[in-house]
Amino acid sequence: LALVEDVIPRSTKQGNPLIDVIYLVTDEELKKRMNMGKITVRNSIFLDIDDSGAIAIGPNKNVKLGKLRDALRQNQSGKPWSPAMMKGAGPITIKVTQRPDDNDPEIIYNDVARVIAVS
Repeated sequence: LALVEDVIPRSTKQGNPLIDVIYLVTDEELKKRMNMGKITVRNSIFLDIDDSGAIAIGPNKNVKLGKLRDALRQNQSGKPWSPAMMKGAGPITIKVTQRPDDNDPEIIYNDVARVIAVS
């Protein structure tokens, strides 16, 4: 289980816009098993932008963002929305996978593979 702790807009060196979603894991059992008082996981989501500079809406646009908004129950048509509204939202279930760095297998990256609404 996790909450959205923060949402940080940024862009790549090439100018591609994205947001870093920082999840705060709230699973007490997991924190005990990992011997950590606070567990956070970052998920970088690239954004599709329309000609006006706004977040694009429509088929095949911002699919990952749409899945996160669905899990947070923030994807209602006709309701105003901004990425900042995700801050503090949840709980949701996140699935975290791990992968080694291509150049140094001792460096392990955490990736958020899936987000799911909590019923």
